Amino acid sequence: MTSSHLKSFEVPHGNLYPRLRLVVGDSVWINGEEHFVQKRQRDKWILIHLETQELLIETDLRLVDLYGSGKLKYRSRSSMCPPLSPMAPHLEDPHARAAAALKHDYVKYVMQHPTGFRTSRKWLKDRIAEKALERGEETSPSPTSVLNWKRLHDAHFQEIGLAAYAPRHDLKGKRGSRLPEAKKVALDRAVDRYLQGGSIKDAHLEALSYISDVNRSAEGKKYSESAPLKHLDEKGLLTPPSLSTLEREIRRKVSPFVKQAGRIGTYYARKNCQSYQTRGLPDRPYGEVEVDFTPVDLILVDDNRVILGRPYLIAFLDRATRMVVGFSISFDVPGYASVLDGLRNAIFQKRIDHIDGLNDEDWPCMGRIENLYIDNGREFANGHLLAAAADLGFNLIRLPPREPWHKGLVERFMREVARFSHRFPGTTHSNAVQHRDYEEPEAPVLTLSEFRDLATKWIVTDYNRRPNRGLGRAPGVPRAPIDAWRDKLDLLDSPSLPSEELFIALAGQTAERTVQKYGVEWDHIRYWSPDLDRILAHPDHRGQSSKACSAKYHVRRDPYDVSKVYLYNHHAKEVIELPVVDKWRKYTKGLSVFQHRLCREHELMREEHRSDPEALWKARAALINAGMGALRSGRRKQLERKLTRYLYGNRAHPGVSELVFEDQCGGEADLIPLTAVHEEPVLVTSDPTTGLESPSTGETQISKIEINSAAGSDDMDEILMLAAQVNSGSRSDA
Repeated sequence: MTSSHLKSFEVPHGNLYPRLRLVVGDSVWINGEEHFVQKRQRDKWILIHLETQELLIETDLRLVDLYGSGKLKYRSRSSMCPPLSPMAPHLEDPHARAAAALKHDYVKYVMQHPTGFRTSRKWLKDRIAEKALERGEETSPSPTSVLNWKRLHDAHFQEIGLAAYAPRHDLKGKRGSRLPEAKKVALDRAVDRYLQGGSIKDAHLEALSYISDVNRSAEGKKYSESAPLKHLDEKGLLTPPSLSTLEREIRRKVSPFVKQAGRIGTYYARKNCQSYQTRGLPDRPYGEVEVDFTPVDLILVDDNRVILGRPYLIAFLDRATRMVVGFSISFDVPGYASVLDGLRNAIFQKRIDHIDGLNDEDWPCMGRIENLYIDNGREFANGHLLAAAADLGFNLIRLPPREPWHKGLVERFMREVARFSHRFPGTTHSNAVQHRDYEEPEAPVLTLSEFRDLATKWIVTDYNRRPNRGLGRAPGVPRAPIDAWRDKLDLLDSPSLPSEELFIALAGQTAERTVQKYGVEWDHIRYWSPDLDRILAHPDHRGQSSKACSAKYHVRRDPYDVSKVYLYNHHAKEVIELPVVDKWRKYTKGLSVFQHRLCREHELMREEHRSDPEALWKARAALINAGMGALRSGRRKQLERKLTRYLYGNRAHPGVSELVFEDQCGGEADLIPLTAVHEEPVLVTSDPTTGLESPSTGETQISKIEINSAAGSDDMDEILMLAAQVNSGSRSDA
């Protein structure tokens, strides 16, 4: 009803005012005090206080005011439960009273018309127009509205007056299901079945099965005798809910989160139904660094154009500036050796002036990491990285599994690396299906060193200089990572970095070993130095060794060079460098941990010699010859990958035993730089130099990580069998 309908309309008085639906004997609470209704006298009610027996006389208007303000409550004597309110509280508003009085005016006009009341639509339309003209209104209610008002008048007006016309918003809304109880149970069972998986038709079968069981039961037969006919079939049995009813029930009761959690899993539901908040940038560089591994979508070759396979990339990205602070590319599988290689590159100064058009100053990133964000890969969740974090003084923050958005910066970088690698011949594209669309893919031509230099130049000249909207000082204004680095460089308060040898002593692969008179033994290789005499003669060493267990010391090594290890002497707070004994010196030159273990397994299988250096030299030479022959013969990809890891690892050229080839191994692994965050231990070599102090023994911030001190090794049975066949003469490769 528009406001023009209510203009200059006087609200009638008398019995047209709304009144409560009270009956003699009803209980009434006014301001918390109980009364009961004695009788009605004209337009007033006489109430008696239950305790004091005092009379209380109130008019309808007064009771309505108390009821609308919440100070009055009543209970019907017949039902002993509070009935629905006969009036809407907003009817106390003058505007609402005027609207109710207007409706009553139209109803009274058509009911008291001299020609008599008719339900004809044409007649009603004429009478309504007459009344609207009389009231001076431009618009008039429809015949349907007037008929609805008359029904309300006939039902409630004599009892509650104008309240009969009040809009009952309190009664609007769904009133619950009108289905029989058995059908409700059937639908609930069907919904539960749907959440467990399968189609909606499978869930509907659950409802059909339940209704069938109910119809065969005694309770179902009894219910069929009194149930409404619309819920029964021709035989008088309860009909099952339809498929469309089940669909509506699922839409009504099951939220998208519950549906996805039940049918797919809580991880998927949480990922699709949860919002996220954009975090602010850290204050200074190296405060928060993300790291991740990925295989590169590119096949590489060696200098002789022999296919080596796809390398692995590990990248470190700074959250404060979006800069790539370090990376490493190698044929080694994801493991701590690759993590150590990349960590060294991320922390120390980059040597890139050998690349055309680049200087060392073009990549200025170097410093100590404060917080390193890792995922749950085995290359990160191991005891080596946990010990390195404690000694180098950074915190490990382990992110939840299967939630890559927590390190979205490095994930987006890996996507850009994939796009970069797709530009070159030999790309495998994103997947095998996409690669199959290319009828004549180009043959691979890049070597590991070439691709490493290309990736370095792309990072320095393109990625680190590409504007990023997340770095802007104002929303929507992009800024390059290198500019953000220069702006925040003054906040990078980083202590001096350790030497590269000390870095290995602090961050290399770790193990606990005893000190014997012959030195220290690790993976059946012995290391010795005259400086061990001080440990053997120390009283604390002797005292601890006399107990149930021998005294153990922390020993570290470079996983790409087993020719020496570093022992931490906690008595003198120093690190002692232990070179390999003369017996194994030639064998261990340029040898990695993976190569050594493979050589030993091969020799154990072939001749069952355990500690013969000459046999191990021969095994190493035989494996190199077998590996090169297998690569040229085009064996299966899985075997090629294992051979490439053995021959190359993180090097651009294969390591070759000097017993077979003359000084072509180039020896040692391509090491890369890092940091330590507190006082560092003294590094003692055969020619003692000044150094540092003990590594920190403080705990790092990391969630529970399974400690696995042994480096992961692959199942190399195929390589061993191939090497055995080559040496026994049972087969030959072209």
